[in-house]
Amino acid sequence: MSLASLSKGAIQAIELTILDMIVIPEILDHIATYLDADSLFVCVFVCCQWKDLFTPYLWRTVDPSVSPHSQIFACDGNQFQRQRWISTLLQNHKEHIRDMTIIDNGLLLASLDNNLMELHSLTLKRIGEFLWMKETEFFDEEFASNSNNNMDGDGVFSSALNTCTWKAAIPSFAFRAANWEEATQGEASWLLVQNNPGLRKLVFDRSWGTYTFETTWVLNITRTVEIIHPRSAAVLSETLSRMSLLQHVEIGLCADDHLLTYLATVLPYLKSFVHPRNVEFDPQAIISQPPHKALKRLVFRKSITMRQLRAVAVAFPALVYLSVERISDHYPRLQHNTDSNGNLTTPMDVLEWKFLESFDITGAWFDLNGVLDARIRLPKILRLDKGVHNIYPSIMFQQVLSTFPALLRLDYSGKHVRETTFIDKAFAHAHPVQELLLRKTGFQTCDVQSIFLRMPFLVHLEMDCFEFDGETVLELVRTYRKLERLQFDLREGCSRAMVDILNECPATLKTCRGDGHVVYAADVVEFAEWSSCTGLEELDIEIVGVPGLTKEQEAMLDNLWSLDPAWFEETMNAETAMPEDEEVAGVVVEAAVEQARKRALELGHTLTANEAEALHDRQFLHCLQRATYKRLGRLTQLRELNFHPGEYWELAEYAWTDRLFTLEHTLLAGFAGLASLVHLEAIRFMGPDFRAGEMDLDWMTKQWSMEKHIVNGQTHLMKAK
Repeated sequence: MSLASLSKGAIQAIELTILDMIVIPEILDHIATYLDADSLFVCVFVCCQWKDLFTPYLWRTVDPSVSPHSQIFACDGNQFQRQRWISTLLQNHKEHIRDMTIIDNGLLLASLDNNLMELHSLTLKRIGEFLWMKETEFFDEEFASNSNNNMDGDGVFSSALNTCTWKAAIPSFAFRAANWEEATQGEASWLLVQNNPGLRKLVFDRSWGTYTFETTWVLNITRTVEIIHPRSAAVLSETLSRMSLLQHVEIGLCADDHLLTYLATVLPYLKSFVHPRNVEFDPQAIISQPPHKALKRLVFRKSITMRQLRAVAVAFPALVYLSVERISDHYPRLQHNTDSNGNLTTPMDVLEWKFLESFDITGAWFDLNGVLDARIRLPKILRLDKGVHNIYPSIMFQQVLSTFPALLRLDYSGKHVRETTFIDKAFAHAHPVQELLLRKTGFQTCDVQSIFLRMPFLVHLEMDCFEFDGETVLELVRTYRKLERLQFDLREGCSRAMVDILNECPATLKTCRGDGHVVYAADVVEFAEWSSCTGLEELDIEIVGVPGLTKEQEAMLDNLWSLDPAWFEETMNAETAMPEDEEVAGVVVEAAVEQARKRALELGHTLTANEAEALHDRQFLHCLQRATYKRLGRLTQLRELNFHPGEYWELAEYAWTDRLFTLEHTLLAGFAGLASLVHLEAIRFMGPDFRAGEMDLDWMTKQWSMEKHIVNGQTHLMKAK
């Protein structure tokens, strides 16, 4: 809820209302819990009563990097005047502050000087390189002391600097830094942490200084890795072990591997842990520790190995959410145990991670091979949304679906495919997958029958880059009667396939997208019943086979038009001349030609056979297109209509001839038959001109309140926002 946009008059009206009635403080107190910081800032200025009530809520969470505290902490003076202002603010409101974000050294020292000791959340991050470098002089005790002595009144942060309390609280050997300012900053930061044993959340952003805990180097299998020094590890463990209320930790500083390994001992009640740096922990070391039974969320900002993943599964059995950049190695031989000489022995046992519900792989390449190699079963993972790369199709359903037995959505986008077998025949039982997305897989064929047998519950099916024919897709829509979203490519040229697919699709279908959905207009008029697909909201279709006129015929019609332009426009172009029950009947066309013959005689002109043929073709052309648009107008729930057939149709050999006879998108051709599509939000056409004039375009934009856009050489009409 936001009140930040309230005008001054509205605030005055609220104030006058308050003066005339009794406001129950409990109600305002309840409202305050739902307001954001900007709204609270507005409420403070309404009246004295509101100021007293809303001020504690305004100062409960302090983040000077965002509004409104960025304005509250702003000061036009020099750095020491700014420091005095910050210190004064913290002194006046420190009893309310529970969530604090430190963005610079000055704010850190002011927090120490004012003894902030009741924080629930502490985040340290750097904002602005110039301000950061300028304030390093605050750590110079002699400089700060002289500056304070030259200022009127009390020192800005004399108690923090002059006594240097952190030097006694935090051993200097615990940190390693490039200079003494960074080292002192580390000591001051951890003193503030020690002063707040009631912290629930502790975050050291990677931008907060360049110092780390003191480290050493050890041999890890075949290489040396940097780990926290035992003395520094002892200081860290001792500090954090006193904080029994901590729920979320992100530290970095070369301390993550040690902390993760001994997390069950140091922070047994922690709920969330973020590992921001390179992951170097020893899998055997973490397995040898007692399992942590409280951790629910674990985030690795970098890659981990397959064996580290298995170790995490053992060490944190209660984990619900796991995020990694990627599983770095893929060596099927590692699925086996080895003896002391490195020889393969028995396969590793399959671990069941019973409570993990979300598994995110955040890297650019979503590679599940490492997960499969880890031999971990994840019975509560329901979705793999980002795409699965580089898994051979012959093992995809055998291993992926065995690893994720409850999977409802599988998005497969692998590219480097070496095999053509789509599904392993040995994996025969049905699977509960409801959404299957196969994009740019490189498969040449698809065993649809295998999908039918193993995935009978599909409601969302996208199959890109498969050589489907109409019969295969028909079999799909006949089988899956609860299908809601369907995407497929047809590459067999113009056919009745799209008409039949829409005739037989389930009533639940809302989306029918893909490339090469090309049909003849005559097939649409003659065979399109489309009684079961009236719920369609998105459709890709290209309608061709509309006969065109030759240049000679166009010239003949121009001559006839010159005889009586008004009559010609009214009679020959009027849609009312085509009765709905005889839209494509030859008798209607012949009647129009005969009417034109009589009118020409009245004007002293006798129609030739060629002129009569031109009139016949013109009337048939209009009649066919108007009837086609009326068929499309039956799909009254459409929100997106795409008349572009896609890249495969463009590259086809037959494209360059039949493309000349596509449906015209003009009012004369009956485009107004789509006026029944009241929910339409987007229309896409071929090419920038899409065979429509300014009058046609104006009608479209006004009919659906749309705007014209040219995107990649294609014309898009989009609902105006």
